[in-house]
Amino acid sequence: MANPFTWRHGTVTIKDGAALSFVLPAGEGGISMSNIVEGNAEAVALYSRSAFEGMVKGQDSTQEGSITVRLPAQDLTDASAARLLDVVRKAGTFAAATTMDPFGVMWAVAIYIDITDGTSTAQIVLPCARISASIEEAQEGDTVEISFTNYQAPTYT
Repeated sequence: MANPFTWRHGTVTIKDGAALSFVLPAGEGGISMSNIVEGNAEAVALYSRSAFEGMVKGQDSTQEGSITVRLPAQDLTDASAARLLDVVRKAGTFAAATTMDPFGVMWAVAIYIDITDGTSTAQIVLPCARISASIEEAQEGDTVEISFTNYQAPTYT
């Protein structure tokens, strides 16, 4: 039996549309992601006189999720060094970052979720994700929850 994948062996990297990237700091993990479906499409039910007839392919599904990491004890923003909240807010070293939004209007990133057990590896790529952050203060250390909504079809390897 193969070893299970665990957060201990994984990394999550946020990338812009050019050369900038940021590896999320350590944390308790707890990454979650919803809406992994066949064909990355919603199913639209068709009814005739209130009786179900079948389904047709709807719009692309969005994947939503979050991951919780520890808040590093450092300045929250920095013009010369990448900071987590700068990545989320497109500020600091990420102020000139290139969006992954095909229209170039909204700040969107690519999220790379890499998992390994030391032998086997897997990767999920979310190519066009909007991200937001929530900060929580706790006795054992402050954390940041990064929430995301991905709008383009993910890849799984």
